[in-house]
Amino acid sequence: MGSIKDLMLDLEAERFDEWLEENYPDVVPDSEQWEQAASFYYWEQEMLADQAQWDHEHELFVASLNNVHQRYLHAIEELEKLSDLLEKPQNELVYRMSFVHIVTVMEAYLMYCARALLEHDWPLRRFIEEYYQNSEINKQKKREAREMSIAEFRPVAKRVFERMTFHKYEFIEHYFSTVLHVSPVWPTEPLKTIPLLRNDLVHRNGVDKKDIPVIISAQLLQKTLQQVRDLIDAANLSMQLEVDLFGNGCPEENKTFISSLLNSPPVEGQS
Repeated sequence: MGSIKDLMLDLEAERFDEWLEENYPDVVPDSEQWEQAASFYYWEQEMLADQAQWDHEHELFVASLNNVHQRYLHAIEELEKLSDLLEKPQNELVYRMSFVHIVTVMEAYLMYCARALLEHDWPLRRFIEEYYQNSEINKQKKREAREMSIAEFRPVAKRVFERMTFHKYEFIEHYFSTVLHVSPVWPTEPLKTIPLLRNDLVHRNGVDKKDIPVIISAQLLQKTLQQVRDLIDAANLSMQLEVDLFGNGCPEENKTFISSLLNSPPVEGQS
């Protein structure tokens, strides 16, 4: 009977084989591309383990506006690791994998911010009005929601949020414009194409809907890294503004005044 260590190694090898078959079924075993894929797989597993440990150490299992800046720093750290790959030429497979991870970092950060906002009363009320009451939830549950206090509804909102996705830029713009006190002005234009390329890489093994191969070059990867960095930087500024000016401790009349002031269009002739 083999040792526990041998058993764990066998299980890990099986997981790698399943991952490789799902993501890169055409890679030839023991080829250079296979070695590149294996290195990326184990690097990805280390990243996931680091993320779990980071979450545990910072007690971030419950999303909170108090921790969004830490999440921002963590996202930037991940992007910088990917940027380091561009210091020397890489196999195109590495660029493909890196592109997918860039989108993962972006979506994880935005989803954390979106969830964290629901821990605060005003964004949660807006969530109820704009999403829950306009959703396909049956009328009885909507009536019950109107009778609940904010605290009572919060667990309901979390369950609804678990079924939401942040792939489409229109949804991202609408969601954050709704639940933030100050309408965000973020560089979301690249989100029209970045997630589509990611889906081609993940779900169609690197070809688009017309069966044309998708090529991820070092230049495209660098451009995407910068675009995602710009978006995350802008989102971080919005989230910090929400934390600093509109926390639960701020009187409601103050929030209303500040929000109306910051959302007002500039007076003609003023910069």
